[in-house]
Amino acid sequence: MKRLLSLVFVGILVMSTSCATLFNGKKGKVQVKSNPTGAAIYVDGKYMGVTPKKLKLDNKEGHTLVLKSGTQEATYTLESKFGVGWVFLDVVGSGLIGLAIDAGTGAWYSLKPNKIDQTFDEEPEQLDNSFPSTQMNEVQSGS
Repeated sequence: MKRLLSLVFVGILVMSTSCATLFNGKKGKVQVKSNPTGAAIYVDGKYMGVTPKKLKLDNKEGHTLVLKSGTQEATYTLESKFGVGWVFLDVVGSGLIGLAIDAGTGAWYSLKPNKIDQTFDEEPEQLDNSFPSTQMNEVQSGS
């Protein structure tokens, strides 16, 4: 009897939760890499760290992601995409409660692109035209 009640309780719990919140979450995961590594990451103007990094960002809205490496910069638009499949799964699997939860949390949405791999051109090295003083003396004396 206890086992049956446990199974019923678990079934009710599963049916009353929302699919997208369980499997997709409220935050979108975006993997950011660069070559060379160590590029500064800015999301909506806020510094988020350096590459490589996995970001967790709000799913409900789009974001502007900027990578800066030396004097170079790359800008990406992360779009919030609505997942119709999550709504279908909520209707079939969890009903109105699941619909309400996922609609409120933004779990129906995901960010695209969710992987960024930016290659920056190598910065030109500064040319060192100076001679050590001993070489300079040799050049001037004709040796």
